[in-house]
Amino acid sequence: MKPIFTGKIDNIEHFLKTQLSFVENSSSLKDNITNDIIIESIINYMENNFEYYKATVTDKTTKEEKLMIDRRTSAKKTFENLHFYNTNNEITSIFESIKETQSNIEEIIIEPTHFDLIYYRKGGEFKFHSDTISPENPGINYHFYTLLIGLVDTDKGGETLIVNSNTNKILSYPESAQKYKYVFFPSDEKHAGSKIEEGIKLCFKFDAWIKFKTHEIEDKPISFETAALQDLIKNIISSNKYIYNNILKTNRIYMAN
Repeated sequence: MKPIFTGKIDNIEHFLKTQLSFVENSSSLKDNITNDIIIESIINYMENNFEYYKATVTDKTTKEEKLMIDRRTSAKKTFENLHFYNTNNEITSIFESIKETQSNIEEIIIEPTHFDLIYYRKGGEFKFHSDTISPENPGINYHFYTLLIGLVDTDKGGETLIVNSNTNKILSYPESAQKYKYVFFPSDEKHAGSKIEEGIKLCFKFDAWIKFKTHEIEDKPISFETAALQDLIKNIISSNKYIYNNILKTNRIYMAN
């Protein structure tokens, strides 16, 4: 299973203020308002427009977006790239901090087309699913990831649940339901947003690509006694005896870890 990252974001004030343009009467709010007032305004807006922004689910067969309240009950507002580019410095700082502590990460690229604001009422949830992978893969060794940033402390419930693909055990990450904390996980792993038992949940969702560093190639002697290798040698003999003779001379082949 690919690694999962959690942490806390310190500076989110500028990010929140740049999102106020969609909130009604936001022009009347002063520049020196606190984060709590901004978040309260966003909550009120999402609550008042819940039906309009009700989140859909992608049908795996038809690829169509459908309302499936038995699988997902939340509201989702999508921001296009103009908002995104005005605010991505603070999100980039999260990825930079992850890279500083994880030596096996070469690069993290934010998916530039959009990001989402997701709002759950009491009783809301998103049952187990795996996300649709973006077709715009930047290249070899890149893996599609999801970043969830919590904006409020949910009273009870709302944890991100992720199935460990190696053990089949369900892992629980409360960060997406905690104020200014985040969880960053592989999108293709089966995951869920647990039911909100008390309170609400409000979080930002970003898509990103992680490129892990490739393993260095080492010179390792190996045995020629396994059946698979014996078949390989037979194929080499029949196709190119020159290559086979060189292998016998060195008595080793080069393999990547």
